[in-house]
Amino acid sequence: MGSTPSCRACLSCWCQHLHSQLESLDHNKLSCLGCERILSTQEIMDIQARFKRKDRVEPKLQEKATMAFLRSQPDFVSCPSSACKDGASMADGHIFTCRTCRYRYCFDCNVPFHEDEGCQEFQDRIQEDERKTLEIAESLETVSKTTKACPECKTRIERSIGCDHMTCAGTNSAGSASRTRVSSIVLEMEITCTRKTANTGAHNARNARNSENKGSSIMIAATTINVH
Repeated sequence: MGSTPSCRACLSCWCQHLHSQLESLDHNKLSCLGCERILSTQEIMDIQARFKRKDRVEPKLQEKATMAFLRSQPDFVSCPSSACKDGASMADGHIFTCRTCRYRYCFDCNVPFHEDEGCQEFQDRIQEDERKTLEIAESLETVSKTTKACPECKTRIERSIGCDHMTCAGTNSAGSASRTRVSSIVLEMEITCTRKTANTGAHNARNARNSENKGSSIMIAATTINVH
């Protein structure tokens, strides 16, 4: 049987109660099992002295007390790892090493410690990666705004000159004799007019205006196309 000046309970209940509280509370926040009064350190020590040696809370109590002291220091830093509740002093340097889980963190770069690079080298590489990512995003945005996707194969194409009607060589959906070849840089496509229209004056005039451009090649961000 364990007891405080006002409350009594069996040792098994006290053991379970104190261990449960030490999982989430500081050493000076443990309460009485019966009345919830905050227990003094001496009261806790008197109760746990009657526990079996393996069940005693003294080691955990000392660990909590030490942690509370460290947290009160101005140079204490909590472990950045989400899986750890400990921390360590950082009186010198900028590389944090947790005394419990050994997690390492660089506070100059605000990232997990970069073992094989100095801080300046690491930051230069990150800035270059961010610049490249931004350039790619801007290029994709430009392609999206200035081109249209083929309804069949979704290849991005842009018509700058020539007839309004085009046949994508990627799908050849209009039955043209166009061909496609893929290089290491761009996809080149033959764009062929297959519209069957009357030989009207308006059509002839438009053909005359476009004849100068016949066979010209247009390079765009996504595709190179030939307009006929």
